[in-house]
Amino acid sequence: AVIFIFLVKHCVLSGEECVLLPCKMVGHLPKDVKVKWVDAGNRVVHVYQNGSDQPQEQDQLYRNKTKVKRDLQKTGDFSLTLRHPTYEDNNVYTCSVHSWLRNIQIMKQVQLEVKVQQVEVDSGAESVLLPWRTKVHLEGNGKVEWRDKENDVVHVYQNGSDQPGEQDLYYRNRTKMNEDPLNTGDLSLTLKYPEVSDGYTCRVYSSDGEILVKYFSLKVKVQQVKVESGIESVLLPCRTKVHLPEDATVEWKDRQDSIVHVYENGFLDLFLVLFGCSNIFICGHISAWRKNLNINSGLSGTLHLAPPLDFFFHCVAVQLMSHIL
Repeated sequence: AVIFIFLVKHCVLSGEECVLLPCKMVGHLPKDVKVKWVDAGNRVVHVYQNGSDQPQEQDQLYRNKTKVKRDLQKTGDFSLTLRHPTYEDNNVYTCSVHSWLRNIQIMKQVQLEVKVQQVEVDSGAESVLLPWRTKVHLEGNGKVEWRDKENDVVHVYQNGSDQPGEQDLYYRNRTKMNEDPLNTGDLSLTLKYPEVSDGYTCRVYSSDGEILVKYFSLKVKVQQVKVESGIESVLLPCRTKVHLPEDATVEWKDRQDSIVHVYENGFLDLFLVLFGCSNIFICGHISAWRKNLNINSGLSGTLHLAPPLDFFFHCVAVQLMSHIL
């Protein structure tokens, strides 16, 4: 007899210590029972037979990552524990239970979705926190590495201290982790002056290699300004409490990267009065660097700066929506 149980979906946030893929059967099973987990590519995830695990049958990808409960023949619980699930573990897993003595075969599928943590912040915010706390015991001599979706190094903690020399210049002086993160388990990152929507990945390494990974999607929300068409002007607000250097330049651009307005005498009450158009604009406070921006809703712009490399950068995006009278 073949019993097929339809697909079950299971979700978990990345960065968790483990995830349980459920597979249960009611009733006592004979001694010849064999439990086999495979993924959608038919790679062997885990095998239990003759009263014990069979690690030699596992695909190398799943070595030391899986576990089933003891005495599963008595309990009928064939659920699989998958350690440290990552985005690469998104898959459909099939649990097959065979017994030749009782002529039964049970199959159950579980779809695993390892979700990216969503974080939102208003354009122009002074900072944003990418939060991650773990209960996993971490080695004090381990390494924590944050990268963005372009694989640029955002922040590195190793050997008991931050490693600013490994950072991409764009993130220099813009990131912070709490003290002693490996011992406290608080791996959160504070990012100052978030400018663009982006993806971030935090990886934790021990002497044995990568042991934990968590994914973040940061959305920097564009401020919307609505106005009735035909009015004489509209104010696009842009204020900051951040101290700006005397040589700062304020530059406004639209989504086509055309320059709308430039101001070069360093002033904190920044705004633009616009006549007769509808668009998305960037207001940048700049002093010595360049960075291509790819902000949500198709917003983009390039800010051209001059040396030295020690710099401050802050960007506020404003979307103007015009209504027909």
